Amino acid sequence: MKRTTKPAEQEPEWDDSTSDDDFLDAISARMSDQEKRAKAVLELAKSVYVPCRRDRVAKSLLSRFVTMMLAKKAGRRDDGRIFFVTGDSGAGKTELVKRMLAENKTLAPIQRSYGLINPVVRHTLMGPATLKFLGLNILKQAGYKITRRYEQGEVWDIMPEQLHLRKVLLIHIDETQHLLKL
Repeated sequence: MKRTTKPAEQEPEWDDSTSDDDFLDAISARMSDQEKRAKAVLELAKSVYVPCRRDRVAKSLLSRFVTMMLAKKAGRRDDGRIFFVTGDSGAGKTELVKRMLAENKTLAPIQRSYGLINPVVRHTLMGPATLKFLGLNILKQAGYKITRRYEQGEVWDIMPEQLHLRKVLLIHIDETQHLLKL
């Protein structure tokens, strides 16, 4: 009796220019049918956001924060206010802040003839980070071109003026615990 073997499926080719979606689709194709069904159900569940009381409270607090931030004293706006959103890992802080900022019309991007002004800069720390690293990434997110090496103190010295020039009012730093771990 002659045994026949099933031809091995050819793995798709990809390189550095392959999109993440193409790569993940190729990896997902390796999953069993049961795993694919479970993945589809999880994706459906993850696509639904269920608002709760904390959303209304957080939205109200952000609105009050922005109002206080924009209120002038002796003709000048106060600088250096901090708005913290804290909670357990996986509690939904990132999604909450994204939604609050997206729904806050006061902080919406402004289109001008020369480009888009975005009063909010966002940066997510992906692992242990220094203040210099954080500062440089905030500047990059604000649109500042890093053209030379900066010392930590220089980064934070130029930041207020550069953020002011770029009309940045609020910086969202996600995963700040990575600063503390270093």
